[in-house]
Amino acid sequence: SLLSSLQSVWTNVIQGPVEQAIQTTALLGAQVLAGLGTNGINIGKRELEAEPRGEIIDNLLN
Repeated sequence: SLLSSLQSVWTNVIQGPVEQAIQTTALLGAQVLAGLGTNGINIGKRELEAEPRGEIIDNLLN
């Protein structure tokens, strides 16, 4: 029947690339969010002045 042939096309041809694209998109989204969390948008963080933060942090930032 038409339905079973369409299901066969979906399973054998379309499903793999579609699932791969979804996984790739999810992975990229997670990497973007992780990047924003570590070095992107500052929410509630304040830049310290050079003097109180000290030499160790200066060396890490430079």
